[in-house]
Amino acid sequence: MNGLPGAIPAFPPSPGPTPSVPSTSPVPTLSWAIHGGLRSDIESLSLQAPNTMNTRTSRSAAIRSRQHRLLPAAARLALVAGFAAAVVAGCDRTSDSSRAVESASRQLGAVGTLNQVPGGQPLDSELKKVQSSLQTVSQSGTDSEKANAALLAAQSIIGQAENASASLRDLELAYRNHIRGITSALSDWSYRSSVAAAAEALDTSADLAQIASSKTAKERALAGERQRLEQVRAQIDALNAQAATRLTAADAKATEYATLMQQTVGMTATQAAEVVERANVIRREGDAYRLEGSKIKAQADIQQPVVSEVQLLIQELENQIRNLDATAAALQRRQQAARNEASQARQAANLAANDADRLVNEAQTQRSGALADSYRQTADLFASAARQAGAAQNFSPAASKSLIGLGQLSVAEVNWSHAQGWLSYAGVLESLTAASPRLPQHADYTSKAQQARAQASELLARANEALEAAHTAYGSARPRGGSLSPETAARIERLKASIDAARAMTGGGSVDLSPGAEPATPDSPPAQTPGAEPEVASAVDAELLAAADAFIAANLRRDTSALLEMTYLPDENLRPLLSTMMGMGSSFMRADEACKTRFQKDAGEVVSLIPQIGPMLAQSFEGLKQSGLEALAGVKAADIPFNVSGDRATAMISGLPTPLAFIRSNGRWMTDGSELAAIAPMVGPMMEQMKPLQSVVEAWAIDIEAGKFETAQAAAMNFQQKAMPIFMQMMGGPGGGPGGGG
Repeated sequence: MNGLPGAIPAFPPSPGPTPSVPSTSPVPTLSWAIHGGLRSDIESLSLQAPNTMNTRTSRSAAIRSRQHRLLPAAARLALVAGFAAAVVAGCDRTSDSSRAVESASRQLGAVGTLNQVPGGQPLDSELKKVQSSLQTVSQSGTDSEKANAALLAAQSIIGQAENASASLRDLELAYRNHIRGITSALSDWSYRSSVAAAAEALDTSADLAQIASSKTAKERALAGERQRLEQVRAQIDALNAQAATRLTAADAKATEYATLMQQTVGMTATQAAEVVERANVIRREGDAYRLEGSKIKAQADIQQPVVSEVQLLIQELENQIRNLDATAAALQRRQQAARNEASQARQAANLAANDADRLVNEAQTQRSGALADSYRQTADLFASAARQAGAAQNFSPAASKSLIGLGQLSVAEVNWSHAQGWLSYAGVLESLTAASPRLPQHADYTSKAQQARAQASELLARANEALEAAHTAYGSARPRGGSLSPETAARIERLKASIDAARAMTGGGSVDLSPGAEPATPDSPPAQTPGAEPEVASAVDAELLAAADAFIAANLRRDTSALLEMTYLPDENLRPLLSTMMGMGSSFMRADEACKTRFQKDAGEVVSLIPQIGPMLAQSFEGLKQSGLEALAGVKAADIPFNVSGDRATAMISGLPTPLAFIRSNGRWMTDGSELAAIAPMVGPMMEQMKPLQSVVEAWAIDIEAGKFETAQAAAMNFQQKAMPIFMQMMGGPGGGPGGGG
């Protein structure tokens, strides 16, 4: 349910359209770790070898050799044991050929339980020795010896194929890093480009033009007021000059009057009368001058306030012009800053585009080079095992057909996984082609995406062909139980549904293993035309944004009730299973955080200190590191690039291995948990077995938080003591289920 693009899943996903973006994460993040990180471990623990071989030894070997491969080690050892028993029962022990077959049987059993490399994989060299030791039997042995030799040789080749599939893990991890880098570069390109576009959109020319026009008007007004001031001042100066002339004349007349009047002293009245009369005339003339000068002076005084008024207007206009200049300068600086920001953002966007292109080329090289070679080698080995098993059809038809079916089914799974890698890569490329603005290498990405889908189509056709061959082989086999095991039947049906769904996206047909019964795909939107670009909403639905924000918030606070309520499931009967998975994931994450806080080690590092089974348990905690909760901190839906296609949407979040998936059901956007339906038949029983483990992990986390353990070693031993009875029950050990006998 939660995998990275191109990964080899432990189980094929459920049927449904493959989106044109990278593989999504339909089940909420809290359930991802427990589902993705533990299910293959519990599957290995729960598989039991038949009574023809010591089951306890087989289980111990399975625990020690937890592997990321297509076939769990316990299942392989079970087949070895069954075939070894047939060899011992059917061979003539006196012939060299029979002894060679019996020896090969023992060696093959030893390879599965003893001779292992540190990673838990049987040595290829030992497997090849077993295969080589049987060559003479195929030439000189009896029919029964040849048949048993063919079965053992086929099983040794299957072991080699499993080793080859295990090596895919590291290659896929390296590929994933490039995919994460591409997704991050795409997000950076979109962000930087939007910043550049916003900065480039700033245009201050209209504002500057308006400011210039206003300044011109102000300057004209200022010039007018200054001219007016000069005129007023000139008028006042003229009036003051006129007034001064009149007053001076008045003073002169007053002086002349006084002089004449002084002359009358000592004169007779008759003599003085004439002088006084002349003096009075002069006095009246002086008074007239003074009156006129005063009036003119008053006129000048009346004009003086106008000077102050005009000076204030001039000062106001000068201030306004300075403000306009300052505003224009600020706008010019802002325009220049925007140009600089746009240039820097464009440079950063180009760097992101270059990074994306480089990473795409590297991913393309990996996908079409080392990964393709490794997938091809693995599929060829499984096919070789099926051909080798075919040599035993006449003498041991049931065992031969079973091994042929196993080999062909494994070929189908390898090709399906290989196709999924190409489809997810095509989705990544198509997300690049949907980028806005377009990336410089848009045409190249479009071409590469089409080629990737064509490659996936070819691989799915091969998977279809191999699945038909497996179904035919299993159908004609007669296992000891008289019918096909439920696990194998479920495995075939899951793979069939997955191939059908994937081929529907590439225009291929489906393999009909059950005539008349079409797989139900309720609420599935129509498949897109291959190579067509996804619909990108011009404005993301506000309800979708709200649903994404609620999902992020619920994950960050680990609110499993809220996550359950906002998760779409095609069948409500699946909700208790999802609740269990989420609860388990939450408990394991709490333990992980407690270990980091107390011991500066994550939970995987702590439990790895447990002798023998520690490394296997550590791998169980591995998924917790990839839950992606840290990447959700501070994220707002409005800032996330969405890809919307009808009633389905994906959200790209930097730091998450894959986009989040949403679906609109009954008019409401919810996180998409549809894929749970396909794996529920296998995961459900496992989770039922694991339920007691949740309370153990939760209690262990609480004890660590309370400081009950001084060292990580002490915490590890406590976990072993608490969890071992549950593991024993899950394995069918003492006190457990069936198959617990030694």
